[in-house]
Amino acid sequence: AAGAAGAAAGDGSQQPAAKKSDAETDEQKKPQQFVLSPVLSRLVMEIGDDPYYYVHNETVPLSHPSLASFRSWMAAENLDPKRFTSIFVNLYVNEKMGIGYHCDKTANLGEGLVVSYSFAVEPDDAVPAEIPGDADNDNKSRGKANSTERDGVKPVLATMQFRTPAIVDEAHDNDGEGTSSMIKAQNKRYTYEEMPLRDGTVVTFDAFEDVKSGREHRVKPRKNNRPRINITFRNVSG
Repeated sequence: AAGAAGAAAGDGSQQPAAKKSDAETDEQKKPQQFVLSPVLSRLVMEIGDDPYYYVHNETVPLSHPSLASFRSWMAAENLDPKRFTSIFVNLYVNEKMGIGYHCDKTANLGEGLVVSYSFAVEPDDAVPAEIPGDADNDNKSRGKANSTERDGVKPVLATMQFRTPAIVDEAHDNDGEGTSSMIKAQNKRYTYEEMPLRDGTVVTFDAFEDVKSGREHRVKPRKNNRPRINITFRNVSG
């Protein structure tokens, strides 16, 4: 899937938008390459007929010939293109790229379900590492609390973090004079969750529910982050 998305995006470099000829047909159009988002530290491309975000005001149609293998992969994953009408591809080239805490925009979503896949860019990051030590010590190695995250599993590419606000109401005087006129101050505190993202990791959440609860998510730039492709599926109401 990552290869199919990468092929659709060309070589991932930034290219100026070419002026289209009136005679150019949909079959002849080249799929748009990744472009640098002006507000987010990542490279982005959108596939689908119903855009969620706008990238240079156009998207790559899912029907494009170069996306045949990607469509086959979607079918194997039971991702119905009639349901997931916006496919957002994010390329995180290095450890400096990420995205801050946010809730997904919901104004143009037909439903809240968001399905997010992560894939390794580097081949070595898509292969589980061997557990160190000999066969006799394998079970012991597996049980060690300090065994590395590469032990027998694919390496972590990045970490997705969620935070949910817990509102604590504290009553205090409105005028500071000890009168009965009281107001409530809301101190926002959070509970946190983390999800390690490996090659093939799938994260799902409900964008509508997250907006209601205030739960936000991010992928923080970290020095150990690895190059990663993220493909996010949404239903846009059109």
